[in-house]
Amino acid sequence: MEEIKRQKAEWEAIQDAHAAQVKEFNDRHTAQEYEVESLKRKIAQLEEEIAIADTTIDKLKENAKENGNLDAKHTIAEQGKVVLEQQIDEYISKLKVSGEILESSQAKAEHLTRKVQALEQANEDWEKKYEALEGQYKAVQKEYEEFQLEISNL
Repeated sequence: MEEIKRQKAEWEAIQDAHAAQVKEFNDRHTAQEYEVESLKRKIAQLEEEIAIADTTIDKLKENAKENGNLDAKHTIAEQGKVVLEQQIDEYISKLKVSGEILESSQAKAEHLTRKVQALEQANEDWEKKYEALEGQYKAVQKEYEEFQLEISNL
């Protein structure tokens, strides 16, 4: 009987540990979703800046033609555009890594959820076995007490 109680306590401890891991993965999953959204906004912002830079480049080309400084202004604008494109590439790379981590976390969370469900089922099975054994124990105990009463009456 004590063994069953000990095993039940162990199963419950394991179940609690897995539930905590599921919560941790879900929290990490949520944080990564926020990071993905933040990176998407940053990419959109950088794309707007590139569009503005392209517009500026076009204006500078027109002004340079008028002022004779086309090459210098064009070079400066192109350098700015290159920097912005590098930043976009970095954010896209981070976004891909975050997506992979997110997928991995989702898979782990699903796996742990299945484990928790299996542990809950096992725990329920042990509880049923415990209740059945407890019923048998009480029946035997009652039979023993009746037997003792009969012996004492003799």
